[in-house]
Amino acid sequence: MKNTLVTACLLIISLFGFENTGFAQKKDCSCIKVGGRTCSGTVKCTKGCSAICGRKNTCYLACSVELIGRNLDLEFSQKTSRELAAALAAETQVPIKFEPYSRGINELYDYKLVNSGIWKLLEFLDKRGTLVVNGIDFERLRQLKKTLKEGGRLARVRFNNTSVEQAVLQLEIMTGEYLRIVSGDSTKRISVDVRQASLSYILETIRRKSGVRVAITATG
Repeated sequence: MKNTLVTACLLIISLFGFENTGFAQKKDCSCIKVGGRTCSGTVKCTKGCSAICGRKNTCYLACSVELIGRNLDLEFSQKTSRELAAALAAETQVPIKFEPYSRGINELYDYKLVNSGIWKLLEFLDKRGTLVVNGIDFERLRQLKKTLKEGGRLARVRFNNTSVEQAVLQLEIMTGEYLRIVSGDSTKRISVDVRQASLSYILETIRRKSGVRVAITATG
C-alpha cells in the first residue's frame, strides 16, 4: 500500500532472521488502529518483515527478500532523524553525515532493527534529508548498487590496516549487498588496494590476505 508520511512520530519495525527452511516459522509485522491511525494490517513472512506505522492512513507492510549476514540490533525511541544518523554512525563506526529537510527537522521516530543490516535505515534517512555515507553521497551508492548488479566494477577499494569485520561492513554500505562471514577470524586486520574490481574479486582478495571467507548472501 502506498501512502504519504504525515506523522511526527513514526514507528518502524524491521525483523530479519535466518531460517531453517524445514522448520521455519513465519514472522509477522502489523499496524493497528491506535492514536489517530485509521489504517491497519498484518503481513506474515518466512524470512522477515517490515512495518512502518504512522498516524492517519500511513501504514507500510512488506516481506523482506533479503538475508542479512551481519547481525545488527538497533532500537531508537523518540529520536530525531539527525539523532538516528548519529547513533547509527556510532554503532557502525562508519562516518555518516546527515542534514534533515527543514520540513521534518523536529519529527520524532521510534525505529527497531532485529538481526538486520542497515541499508533499509539508510534509505529511510535518505528520504528525509541529505545523506553522505563514508564520504559518498547516498544517491551515488544507489547507483553503485545498480551498477554492480548489472555486472559492473568498483573503480577503487582501499582498506588500510582495517579489521575484516569493518571492511565487510563498509563493503555492505558501498555496494548495498548483504555479506556473511562464513569462516575465519573477523578481527584480523588487512590492507587492500584494488582498482576496477568486482565485489567477488575483492572478497577473494580479503580471503587470500586474511584467511577469512566472506559470502555474498543470496536473496529471494
